[in-house]
Amino acid sequence: MLTKPDTRLEKLQFFHFRFRDTGMIIPTGGITVCYRPGDSRGYLASAVCSMKDTYCKKLGRIRAEGRTHSGHYVVVIDKPVNYEELVVIVKKYAFEVLDKMSDSTGIADVYSCMMATNTTVDFVLHTRHKE
Repeated sequence: MLTKPDTRLEKLQFFHFRFRDTGMIIPTGGITVCYRPGDSRGYLASAVCSMKDTYCKKLGRIRAEGRTHSGHYVVVIDKPVNYEELVVIVKKYAFEVLDKMSDSTGIADVYSCMMATNTTVDFVLHTRHKE
């Protein structure tokens, strides 16, 4: 039986990470990560929403995609990966972004508090590709 090739990595991919507390998604704060395919490599960049602001997927997509074109914000994936490997890389990248956050966003405090109290830190991950 022939399987259909996975074409998701040929298009822009957006990963939206939201915090969850006692099963409910927190309406403020979050991270959007954009994957942009290149000729022989892929590019990752993120946009972070402050815990003081309501999370907006549209704004996160615009900022994260724009940053994939900037060498300052970009992480380059030099090896070929499949979609499942990309998801693991993106999750690791999102946690690294959280670890580097300044206190001005409020996310570092929330993240540290959740880790210290064993509160649910599992992000709600929403994926979307752009045609």
